[in-house]
Amino acid sequence: VQFKMYSVVVVGGGMIGSSAAKWIAQISEGIDGRVALVGESEPQNKEEGEIFGAWFDEGRITRVLDRNDAWRLLAEKSIARYRDIEERAGIPFYEEVGFLSLVDDTFKDKEGLENAVKSIRQSGYQCDLVNSSNANEKFPDLNLAE
Repeated sequence: VQFKMYSVVVVGGGMIGSSAAKWIAQISEGIDGRVALVGESEPQNKEEGEIFGAWFDEGRITRVLDRNDAWRLLAEKSIARYRDIEERAGIPFYEEVGFLSLVDDTFKDKEGLENAVKSIRQSGYQCDLVNSSNANEKFPDLNLAE
């Protein structure tokens, strides 16, 4: 049995773990930094019912709408790097599609939601608050019956 020694071991091969391992390997080039990535393998046959979720390379859920300004800022900075990562890796993985959240009159933190919307608008993002009177006009294929 031959053992290998690593300078760093990253546990978790999802988006965050694989990114961490990649960047650690890049910044440790030339100083003999060996990086091991430990995690589940991606399914080989997606068509035969194996579980395939957002933690593999087929989906990413990202958002900049957050009540916490620190998390919003971290998300912004991360998403801003996606195109560079795609270019360097040669693997497209991100497509901006928008975000929709539906709440009704019983939603308990409307003030928090309105503050998050205000914050995201101040950051230069388009964010619309849709109410029951204009929802069907904006989303005619969505049944928003009272």
